[in-house]
Amino acid sequence: MSPDVAANGQQSLTALENHLIANAVRTSLQSANQGRPANVLDLHHQRASYVSMILDQHIPERLAAIRADESLPQVLTIISGRGNGSREFGQSPVRSAVIAYLDSHYPAYRPVSRGGAFELSAIDNDLPELTQALSRL
Repeated sequence: MSPDVAANGQQSLTALENHLIANAVRTSLQSANQGRPANVLDLHHQRASYVSMILDQHIPERLAAIRADESLPQVLTIISGRGNGSREFGQSPVRSAVIAYLDSHYPAYRPVSRGGAFELSAIDNDLPELTQALSRL
């Protein structure tokens, strides 16, 4: 087998694995967030290694949905723990992953409770990339 074929085969396998992971995460998120309003994103059952992928996709979608629906509080609440066991005092790897992501992408977030909830203002986070670009000027 040529190196190109092997590389393409590995690349296809990686793409398939990523697709399967994304589908599993999507199903898990739908289950965890069923019946919740658009301004709540519950991640407490997710793996910490998937947090960045989930937040990359869902924060912009959720913020847009919140801005479009004036009946919702203009805040996105991200739940990273339930306040039980090791998660109670911030030991959850999901909570740590959420904090790392928010620190680097949405520094205007605020912690809501010791149990691991965070809030992002839909108004303050309209265009984080534009805000970051302007701050560098």
